[in-house]
Amino acid sequence: MITQHALEAAHRLSDAELIACTISTEDHTAAQAAFTHLYDRHSRGVWRFLRERVRHAPTAEDLLQEVFIRVYRKLPSLASREHFPGWLRGISRNLLLDHLRRRGRLGAEVGHLETVPDRPGRGQPPSGRLAGRDLERRIEAAIDRLPEPTSEILRLRYLEEWDVRRIATRMECEPHCVKYRLREGRQRLRWLLREAWSEYAD
Repeated sequence: MITQHALEAAHRLSDAELIACTISTEDHTAAQAAFTHLYDRHSRGVWRFLRERVRHAPTAEDLLQEVFIRVYRKLPSLASREHFPGWLRGISRNLLLDHLRRRGRLGAEVGHLETVPDRPGRGQPPSGRLAGRDLERRIEAAIDRLPEPTSEILRLRYLEEWDVRRIATRMECEPHCVKYRLREGRQRLRWLLREAWSEYAD
């Protein structure tokens, strides 16, 4: 058992020792302190990993917190504590992929810019030009430009994967109002993305 006194020098403890203290049920204060040290030791690397792939800083921050929530819940099932850094990277990568899949579903609903009719006299975007991360950034920026509550409803539905009834409860409205806002939001996104392409093409 690692004592509270030993935690005062936690920078000298290994990940395995901090994990052993974190999952202890005998001293909750020491367990919390040990996990805080794990977070401080590894959160910067996880943040860099997420920030390089998610351009929206608040979203990356939310993902960082979710990573360590999952870590805390899953620590007792970690078979080899010496392999914690690789295990942490795996959790971070899987959470990021889940996030990108949700965003990809929103992109499919909105329609890729390649399929949106352009203004007269302008050429169509080169195939694949705005696919992938570029499109994701434009969708995210476009959502930020939408008024509330439409912006929040789109984020809850497509990024957080809430169902319509749960969103309706959160927004204190009827489900049919949520569905209307979703349709309206997708239409506005199409126009905002079309504007983004026209600026890009200039």
